[in-house]
Amino acid sequence: MKVKVAYISGYESERISSADFKAYVKGARYSSAWVVLPDDKPKLESVNLLPGGEVEGWIAFEVPINEKVLLGFEPGLEPLCFIKME
Repeated sequence: MKVKVAYISGYESERISSADFKAYVKGARYSSAWVVLPDDKPKLESVNLLPGGEVEGWIAFEVPINEKVLLGFEPGLEPLCFIKME
């Protein structure tokens, strides 16, 4: 899935990487998969994002087919937010 992260509030740089995102299906948590993405789908790179900056890229997850997926943003030990994927 393609994600875009924008740093809209703050004063110091923040580290962002694909490891900050997890997929959830029926209460099970899935980390990003180790796959080679096509050239037209560049991987979300690890960056130090500055205030006002943004980064985007693709993250691959292996999850059960035909199930509803929530994308969790987890820069620490606990999810900060969930996004319903359709």
